[in-house]
Amino acid sequence: MLMESNRSIKKLGHGLLIIILLVFAITLPVHAESIPTYTEEQKSDATNYVKKQLIDRNTSFSLILDLGDKEINLSDNEVTQLKSVGTDDNRFNSMVSRMVDSHLDEVNFGWTLLSAATEHTGICREGDYLKNSINGEYGYTYSKSMTITSDCKKITVDSVVFNFYFDYYTTSAEEKIFETRAAEVNSNLGVSKPSNLSDYEKVCNIYNYITKNVAYDTANVNNDSYKIKQSAYAALVNKTAVCQGYASLFYYMALDAGLDCRIVKGFSKNSKGINEFHAWNLVKIENNYYYVDATWDSGREEYKYFLEGKKSNNYSDHILSGLDVMSEGNDYENPENIYTIPDDSYYSGKTKTELKNATVTINNATYDNGICNADVTVVMNGKTLVRGIDYRVDFIEYTHEAGKTEGICKVNITGIGMYQSTMGNIECKMVDKSASASQTGKNDENKTDTTTKTTTKTIDESTTKSSTDTASKNEENKASQNETTKTVAKVNDSNIVYATFDQEIKKGYTLSIGQYKYKVTKAGKKGTLRFVGSKTKSKMVTVPDAVNIDGVEYKVTEIYSKAFKGNTKMTTLVVGKNVKKIGSKAFYGCKKLSKITIRSKSLKSVGSKAFKNIKNKAKIIVPKGKLTKYKKLLRKKGVSNKAKFTTN
Repeated sequence: MLMESNRSIKKLGHGLLIIILLVFAITLPVHAESIPTYTEEQKSDATNYVKKQLIDRNTSFSLILDLGDKEINLSDNEVTQLKSVGTDDNRFNSMVSRMVDSHLDEVNFGWTLLSAATEHTGICREGDYLKNSINGEYGYTYSKSMTITSDCKKITVDSVVFNFYFDYYTTSAEEKIFETRAAEVNSNLGVSKPSNLSDYEKVCNIYNYITKNVAYDTANVNNDSYKIKQSAYAALVNKTAVCQGYASLFYYMALDAGLDCRIVKGFSKNSKGINEFHAWNLVKIENNYYYVDATWDSGREEYKYFLEGKKSNNYSDHILSGLDVMSEGNDYENPENIYTIPDDSYYSGKTKTELKNATVTINNATYDNGICNADVTVVMNGKTLVRGIDYRVDFIEYTHEAGKTEGICKVNITGIGMYQSTMGNIECKMVDKSASASQTGKNDENKTDTTTKTTTKTIDESTTKSSTDTASKNEENKASQNETTKTVAKVNDSNIVYATFDQEIKKGYTLSIGQYKYKVTKAGKKGTLRFVGSKTKSKMVTVPDAVNIDGVEYKVTEIYSKAFKGNTKMTTLVVGKNVKKIGSKAFYGCKKLSKITIRSKSLKSVGSKAFKNIKNKAKIIVPKGKLTKYKKLLRKKGVSNKAKFTTN
């Protein structure tokens, strides 16, 4: 009897499938009593056995395929080759093994079982979840038990032993912790079966939870040894993961809630415009499937990659490879050939509900060096709406008296998704976290409730639209257009304005967004804007880091000359992190300007008298490492020697 072994493996490297096929002779035990035996007719049982091993995170296991003495008749040419070397030659066994493999399709039975064991079933811990739980190299070795006749014309194969081996991102113990936690979260979200929520509401709740609670693992993204970052466990329990962890978590929670969902693979452009491996999801709502990308929507105020169709402009930065196939090759299935995926987003053609007569509750409202933040809850007709999916929060203006640790912030609530219109100028109390420690201490003795609850009606539509007179004497308005705009939004650690326009943005256009005006200095990707000024005199002025126009981010790199000259109301100024130049007399004569926060680390040019005649004892906060340089630069441009400089 001959015993010959072979090895078939697949290696995962940074998400790319690299195929390696090695053939070598080793000695392996066969017909061990502990190894289960199956016939081809028992494929279903063998599949379930393999699936259980994967679910249990077993790193190695075996099974036997009983072929019932399958006979293989060799060709005359093959017989001649064998006889030419003789049975005593070391090459004989290897030649026999290769010949058998060329005739015996059953040697691929291992891949057949792996494919069947990981096919999409609609059960949350199976299918794509299993495929995306495997780390690095995996596959199987196989050993054939066979005999050959003395004339070398016939080979009888008794059985094939398959020895599987795997590495995983998580252990069995970690998976149990994850499953318990996932069940708790889905229950708290109200999406667990049975649920009264619609499929759309379930998707909204799950997606919103992930994007609000999971952060991208920037610390370990390039650390290949830290494999757990790829897992749903990392996303849910550690609350930090990379794209595959986000996608696996959404897949698991969606299927657990009774939704159909898949994990898709491909590439996306990073901040440098370079394509990187990426994973996102496809989810079913109302008989159609839509793309969602929780990784790229994580931390956004308004989602960009939520429930989009196959021709969505928002996914122009994604390159689809497809659905993973568990096979020996580098194979993907195109989901667009399997599922009904519309061209446009889920919201296309839907009737929108007016956002009005809703109850808005604002808690934990804070202001910190130009950044406003708050927990905002909107309830309409007894339904709690989802922030980022049903509405967007825009912080319009923050005002406070000098020496106080609390001020008033004006907030706009704008309907998105299935809602439209804006509830505007809602006022809430807001704690100034950037106030001095001594002032904060005094405030603690006299705490004030910062919860605001109000019922407000829709503001007039004209407040969300603006136009500019092209005949104005101001040269900045010569190229301006009538545009539909969105208002200022300052969220979390970013300071970004979001806007949408009805026509193409071109260099030289002046854009009126919220209360501010900008001139386009460079259009398209990597676009830039010049901050021109304000339509009204405000106490607080924030020059944003960037303006996101229809999904394209335009950095604000300049503040125009005389932009706020003579604004006697201004008390607080925040300069965005991308500003490189401030024009002459930009803040000349702003006599009450007492607090300036400069977020930019690349400010190189300040025009003459830019800060002449502001408050003598103004407090100026600059980035760490820029204190000496900025102090010298700004004092030359009008800042008094009595002004106090500090770092944030």
